Amino acid sequence: MLTLLKKYIVAILCSIFLTCSFSCSAIDINTALTNAYKNSVKFKLLQDEFLQQANQYQKIYTSFIPEVHVSVVSGERYHNPSNRFFNNNWFPETNNLHRLQSLNVFTPKAELTISHNLFNGGQDIIKLKTIKQKSYAAKEKFYNDEQELIYEGIETYLNYYSFLETSKLYEAKVHYFQKMLEIEKQKLDLGESTSVSVANAQVQLSKALSEHIASITAVQNLEKKFYNFLVYYLVI
Repeated sequence: MLTLLKKYIVAILCSIFLTCSFSCSAIDINTALTNAYKNSVKFKLLQDEFLQQANQYQKIYTSFIPEVHVSVVSGERYHNPSNRFFNNNWFPETNNLHRLQSLNVFTPKAELTISHNLFNGGQDIIKLKTIKQKSYAAKEKFYNDEQELIYEGIETYLNYYSFLETSKLYEAKVHYFQKMLEIEKQKLDLGESTSVSVANAQVQLSKALSEHIASITAVQNLEKKFYNFLVYYLVI
């Protein structure tokens, strides 16, 4: 009985510490799930796997589409107002350069070229279809894993608070049987009770203590999972 009381005292101290630490950082389920969704290492790994498959599909698709090249060339025409026809003697004479006048007429020329390798045995098409199927499979897997992650978060959140409230009920039960044991001892001193009644009260108290210690242990384990999964990265 004494050993059980010592364990109970230690468990109560741990419970007080956990309650105080939790009260400083309590969050609602929406905040917890949002935080888990954004910062969960597990979710990031799933997201990276999905994005890797999506990027592979984009690379293959980009290499498969035709290449398009566009070029535009423009020029300006000149004429000699004093001499309709150029001759070989006109070009070397630098003093005749002023005789050139611009027509200010631009003659743009545009070229459009489209190229695509169609004679590679259909390897690009096969590769594109394969990567596309893998991309769809990765997307479906990502959504399923995402739902599992959210479900796990909700379950963790609800289990933690459920066991936390249950632990409080067991604590109240311990206080009740402690009071009953004190009453039975007082009645025994007054001759209004028997040693059997006192022993029964001690048994009930021992049972309540064991249940409360077990509930505190469960809360501690769930709290570790709760903070690791939901609020480990939360900046308070």
